[in-house]
Amino acid sequence: MFLDSLYLQSEGVFRSALELWQALIERVEGGIVFMRQPVEPKFKLLDSELDLSDRFLLQAILQHGSLTPMEASRVLEMGMKECEGRTDRLQFLELLEPDPLYPGLRVRPEAGRFVRRALFRSNLLTGVKR
Repeated sequence: MFLDSLYLQSEGVFRSALELWQALIERVEGGIVFMRQPVEPKFKLLDSELDLSDRFLLQAILQHGSLTPMEASRVLEMGMKECEGRTDRLQFLELLEPDPLYPGLRVRPEAGRFVRRALFRSNLLTGVKR
């Protein structure tokens, strides 16, 4: 059940699954790893918080893997101040986080499933399982 839940939340993306797994480690004692049960985050209330510009920004970041606010403003032809404000807001809503491997922001692994479904409902992404 644990691995099935982890697979569902990560949507089969190994890097996301590994990061989610690491976040679930509660403690290590005497060579035994104690894990918390993976609980799906509650993002449903956020769907109404996202306007179309937020969704386009999330789609661009998801498509590129990660983007800096400057890169995102160029991709979306959006003013730099507006783009920085949107990325800050999406970080505050815990949908984006700094990418540990590249400069820029990425969709948080915990929010990936929610973001893909929100984009699918807005016809900005295809092929998402319900």
